[in-house]
Amino acid sequence: MPRFRFPIPAKLLAGFLANLGLLGIGFLLVFRAQFGSGSKDLFTAIAEPRVQAVAQRIGEDLRSRESAHWDDVLAEASKQGGVEFSLFDGTLRPVAGPLAELPEELQPEIRRTLIRGGGRGPRPFHDGPEPPEDD
Repeated sequence: MPRFRFPIPAKLLAGFLANLGLLGIGFLLVFRAQFGSGSKDLFTAIAEPRVQAVAQRIGEDLRSRESAHWDDVLAEASKQGGVEFSLFDGTLRPVAGPLAELPEELQPEIRRTLIRGGGRGPRPFHDGPEPPEDD
């Protein structure tokens, strides 16, 4: 039976591609172990400190003004950040800003976050019965 011989450049190329494949698999495993199954967590981790800083600044501005001027605070923040800001209460009713109502596709995710306790501050929204009145 005749033996088939690979030329040396082909052997080098095969070895290079095998090593590259192993490095890629290793990188993927480390990436998934570090950031979970999706890159959504990675982008969230990058953006979260910036979003928190903007939310804190807007919150401080809102606390320092009367509620009648909250629309002005949000309009100024929207102008500075290039993003439209609106304020909603824990039951997702509009309080201030240009949006009269949250888009329907966002409401379930926000309610899950409020119930789960993913944000800061009070979370008055819940899916259960109203708590009993104190006598």
